[in-house]
Amino acid sequence: MADSRNHSAAVTQAKELAARADALSGRLIDVTSVIYRPDERGEPQAVGSAVLLAIGSIRFVVSAAHVLNEGSVHNLYIPTGSELTRLDGEATRIYSKGAETVADDHVDVGVVRLNGEPWDSLNDSHFTQWLEIDHDGHFLKGYAFALLGYPLTKQREPIEGQYVVARAYRVAALECNRRVYEQEGHDPNTHLLIGFDRRRTWGAEGPVTAPDLYGVSGGGIWNFRKRSLRDAARPPWLAAIAIEWRRRGQYKYVLGTRIGVVLSVLAQRYDDVHRTIIDLARIRPN
Repeated sequence: MADSRNHSAAVTQAKELAARADALSGRLIDVTSVIYRPDERGEPQAVGSAVLLAIGSIRFVVSAAHVLNEGSVHNLYIPTGSELTRLDGEATRIYSKGAETVADDHVDVGVVRLNGEPWDSLNDSHFTQWLEIDHDGHFLKGYAFALLGYPLTKQREPIEGQYVVARAYRVAALECNRRVYEQEGHDPNTHLLIGFDRRRTWGAEGPVTAPDLYGVSGGGIWNFRKRSLRDAARPPWLAAIAIEWRRRGQYKYVLGTRIGVVLSVLAQRYDDVHRTIIDLARIRPN
């Protein structure tokens, strides 16, 4: 009987937390996209996720570099309204300092600067704005985070009638502690680690096995700025770009590259981005 009551209480708690996450993180789906390439039949095949980002009026697509690398072989496309738009633009690859090979690159972020139509005409609501970014980082506070992206296992049948349908997946998790960062060799100033064991997750219906996260790379990791979702009262801020899912080993987690790293590189590369960030830096989120 005690086990039954405990299970019922845990399910109730999971439902409450899921409802809280739903209420606060609806904005995430607006600024997160799936990335497609054509398969052998010319139909869209998902290869990863991306976050649309605006720095003032300057617009970017941010994703994992290994996702954008598909563009060296295939055209890449992102849904824009009722169409799939080819992802063209000036690309920036952000590397780990000291990385000698791709395997050593644990930053693994790529950015495409968007110009022309339909990008210029898209409403601002499609892009993460300055005041939706976690500029302070909030390192190693054990906060709750939301991860949103497009797992490949959920995109196997993207064509439904005349429409291309993408299916997002969201998970809430806590940041890993300092010991995990140290033992896994990640710098919290550069990286963000959130715990995720797909066989030990809870949904509104109780214990569930989560889907594989392959394809979520390039999605955003968003900071609720509280240790418990129950205490969160404001929508989360974009804190990092997910680049890797560590499913084996002593620690199981999702690895992200801090958004501050991305902003710093873009400011160094583009003079107009640098000037815009200086202007925007006077406006800080509460």
